Amino acid sequence: MEKNQNKRKGLALFKWLRLIFTVGIEILASYFAWMIRYSRHPERYPLSLRYGKVHKLAYSLSKKLRLQLDENVSSAFKSLQRSTLVVSNHLSICDIVFLLALAEDPITFIAKKETANMPFIGKCLKAIDGYFLDRGDPKQAVRLFMKIGKAMKEKRMTLVVYPEGTRLKDPFSEVGEFHAGTFKLLEWGKADLLPVAGFGSFRPLSKSEHESSFPVELHALKLVPCEESKGKNTVELAAEARSEIESEVASMRRFDQEFYAQGLNKKKAGKWWKK
Repeated sequence: MEKNQNKRKGLALFKWLRLIFTVGIEILASYFAWMIRYSRHPERYPLSLRYGKVHKLAYSLSKKLRLQLDENVSSAFKSLQRSTLVVSNHLSICDIVFLLALAEDPITFIAKKETANMPFIGKCLKAIDGYFLDRGDPKQAVRLFMKIGKAMKEKRMTLVVYPEGTRLKDPFSEVGEFHAGTFKLLEWGKADLLPVAGFGSFRPLSKSEHESSFPVELHALKLVPCEESKGKNTVELAAEARSEIESEVASMRRFDQEFYAQGLNKKKAGKWWKK
């Protein structure tokens, strides 16, 4: 038993060494090459340039994380015609990375204000015109949402929000309650609604033993045009979106359990980016 524990620790150490010498070096190089400049003065550079750099980095990192990826988000994002509020459950910082990797056209996020001080993800979000919310200041939240709503009406924007407000600590528990205030953006921004369900993003950077592949699923659900959300209050909209996402995530959890029961995590991950 002790021998098996030492083996698992050795494999976990190998995993982290591999990540440091692949992912870590690339992030560090990007940090000094463009991340600092773009985050400090985004107004000096066109969004297409800034987002292109962030997307390329996220895409490259995702390719190195041995994902067994099942997604339709990339095609769903390409088909968007108007400003869209994307709402999703939240399990890991990788949720943001994977969406940035899959979205070729610019998307941006609302994140808690503490994220702005994170050395890499915070600078990337600033570089793509991300918004930072002070959860302890309701007045700031209203002002921020009104500002975003105005921006969504003035130009097409794809905005990603995690309405749970924080990452779910136990990924196998039900999706957390959605904050209804988030859905005010549908009215203020005259935006469509795209629910996205995800599962498995917590594994690639976990402290678990080394694995050959990690199952990750990201599914865009049915788009709700802004005309269909009119007449519904925010509590109703939040409950409907959460219910749809939880139903899809429940199916993902079952697939995840089958994946591990069959030992597929020991098989080499497919090259999802070549599909």
